[in-house]
Amino acid sequence: SFDAHAGAVGAGICERVLVANLGTSAVDMMIERAERLRDRRMTYACGMAEDSILPGYMGIEAGQSAFGDVYAWLKRFLIWPSEQFGDEKTRRELSEKLLGELTRQAEALDAGSALPALDWFNGRRYPYADEFARGAIAGLSLGTEPPQVFQSLVFATAFGWKRIVDSLSREGLAIEKIIAVGGIAQKSPYVMQTMADALERPISVSASAQACARGAAVFAAVACGAYPDMFTAQKAICEGYVSEYIPDAARKVSSGGIAVLGRTQDESGRNG
Repeated sequence: SFDAHAGAVGAGICERVLVANLGTSAVDMMIERAERLRDRRMTYACGMAEDSILPGYMGIEAGQSAFGDVYAWLKRFLIWPSEQFGDEKTRRELSEKLLGELTRQAEALDAGSALPALDWFNGRRYPYADEFARGAIAGLSLGTEPPQVFQSLVFATAFGWKRIVDSLSREGLAIEKIIAVGGIAQKSPYVMQTMADALERPISVSASAQACARGAAVFAAVACGAYPDMFTAQKAICEGYVSEYIPDAARKVSSGGIAVLGRTQDESGRNG
């Protein structure tokens, strides 16, 4: 089992549940019986591995090669002058406060006027992996300020994720619940609420701060005979949820025009 796959188990993955591991990158995982995937067009997904997530199932994986790393890039970009010319105390204070202040101001901006952006800053994992693909921000002007750029990057990652979820649904994979794990899920209400609004679906956040280790414990508990099967072990060992983000209907109308640049790509990744 891969580390992220164990994290899906530790978060409580089962049939009709999508687990999103949201950290520096994003990994989206589901399970399905192999016979139900016949004649499905799954070639755009990052990969499928039989028995990797749960025994007896095909593990389905997609994701974004940069997620939190996109926000970290903007932070590094903005604090560059202080790293070159500032003292250590100034650098530390700026580093600690910057993303919090960007978040506060970005939350107050009108979602409908957000700059179009594409989240392929570290190449593209989906659709069709391409390590040479690159991100973009359009509509910049001399009046553009950092909170607007941060807002555009949050929307780019959120709508990039929406594209993955929508594609899995179009292929007939029933998604009745979404569980998020990882640093972004635990630490950024702004990003998580934006994602819930973009998807128009509730997102539950796993209470586990170490979902991968907890999933490994589930595997070990079944392997040594402490529990008869994976689902029984999950019920006993997994921690449940620390919060849930509900889509905000008031934001639905104003978010309709976001990520236009991302929608100019067809499913092969070619410009449309």
